[in-house]
This record gives sequence, C-alpha cells and structure tokens, in this order.
Amino acid sequence: MNILIVDDDLVDRKLIKKMLISDGSHHHDITEVTCVSEGLKAIEDTHFDIILLDYNMPKEDGIEMLIEMRAKPKLGNTAIIMISSSENSALAIECIEAGPQDFLPKGDITRDSLNKALIYAKKRFEAEQRMHNSYLAVKHMAERDQLTGLSNRYHFEEILKVMIANNKRAKNCVALLALDLDNFKNINDTLGHSVGDEILIQTVERIHSCLRQNEGFARLGGDEFAVIIGGICNINQIGMIANRILAEVSKPFLHEGRTLNCSVSIGSAIYPNDATESHELLKCADIAMKWSSKIGHSFVA
Repeated sequence: MNILIVDDDLVDRKLIKKMLISDGSHHHDITEVTCVSEGLKAIEDTHFDIILLDYNMPKEDGIEMLIEMRAKPKLGNTAIIMISSSENSALAIECIEAGPQDFLPKGDITRDSLNKALIYAKKRFEAEQRMHNSYLAVKHMAERDQLTGLSNRYHFEEILKVMIANNKRAKNCVALLALDLDNFKNINDTLGHSVGDEILIQTVERIHSCLRQNEGFARLGGDEFAVIIGGICNINQIGMIANRILAEVSKPFLHEGRTLNCSVSIGSAIYPNDATESHELLKCADIAMKWSSKIGHSFVA
C-alpha cells in the first residue's frame, strides 16, 4: 500500500513506520509529513491508499485536514485512519463523525491492530465509494431527461430557485425563456417518434450553441424547453439570446436526405419585474410563449 503518515511527533511516526515495515507479509511505500499543509500538498502530488492522520497537530488539527480533503473531490479519494494519543471516547466519536474509516488510539496500536485497521479501512472506503457512486447514478437519473441529458422539470425548478436567491443578493435580474417547438407534433405523427427524437436532440445542440456554459437549460416535457439567464444587467441581452436561438432552430433539419422545418416560439419573464417566486416566473414565461405561438410572433417578452 502507498501510505501517508501525517503526525508532528517524530517518535510516534518512527514507531508506526517500524510496525508497518516489520510486517513481512505486506509491502508499504511510506511518506511522512509533520503538518496539515504538508499533508495537503503531498496528496495533491501523489495518490495514497491510506492516510494515517493525527488528530492533535499545531496550527490545524487532523479533522480540519479531513474536512478540507472531503470538500475537494480530487483530494478526497483516499481512506483515512484517525490516530490520537488521547483515549477520550468523546474525542474518538468526534473524529469518527468527521468521516474517516477508522480511529485508533496510539496506545492501542500494535503491528496486528495497525495492519488490520489498514485492510478494514481500505475495504470500508471502497464500499462507501460504491454506495456513493450508486447514489450519484440514481440522482442523475432522477434529475435528467433520458433522451437529451438536460435537466428535467424538477431539477430545473430547483436550479431556478437557487439562481433567483443568488441574484437577489447580487441585486441582478434573472431571465427565464420558455420555448416550444412549432410543427413538432406533425413531424412526430407523420414520420414517427424516432425521427421526432432526432429532431429534439439536434434542437438541443443548436440551442446549446447559443448559450453560455453557466446558463440553465432544461427539457420540461415533450417539445417544451426552458433556459435560465442569470446576471442580467441589460434587458436587451434577453432579446439577443432569443434571436440567436430563433435563427439557429429555424434552419432546416436534414433527415435521410429529407429537409424538415421546425421553428420555435419563445416567451420570456424576468425576475423581479414579472415575478419574485420561481413557480410564478415559470408561469409568466409559459404564458408569454403560448401568446407568441398564438399571434404568430416567434418571441414575446
């Protein structure tokens, strides 16, 4: 195993290293550092299977290092065993609650207990990673439209709430665009759902090309989409983005040598001018979008 020992006590580090080396059945590559800052630098440069992390160190303690690691995905992919010279049970519980895979009082460390702890901590960490990956996969499925990979309605509404809250503090406007594909039902009915799905995917690609990376984009259902534009300083920005989308989507689609036309109707609403709550903003944008389709104008603000 590749092991990092983070401990400011030279005697303790030597003792732990001696116990690790004396077990002839396992080979370990061991790195030693004396403080949290050195530990964080070490894991930036090297991947370790296990970190033996002392609780009590100068400036920053082991729990602070653990929390900082877990907050950064690239640094948190390692099993951790907290160690301490204290045998206080309250301290042990505090350490475990911070998220390591095990806790060992230094007075209880023997060659056998240390090597068992290494094996168990690594296995626990691998099990936790599998559970976390499964959770992320389920979460992604729950939040995403399966055809386009965009946020679904539920996820989009959550993003909109956060976007409004963030821009409320910054005193900026948030624009919401509601989009509906014209003539899409006719394509679906006459050419089939597989062609309709292809048109939806191409439409998403075209709209994406008109947006910045930080703008929320979702498929609300069927041929209905929505876009969040945060940090609006000039209302004219909304019209410029809407017109870019209109121009891209109005270009003919090609399918097996056949030209298909499918324009888009867009309605917009602005926080806080039109509404101050996310569901109200969605409703206002949807009404504007339906009005634009009804009166034959592609975009209604």
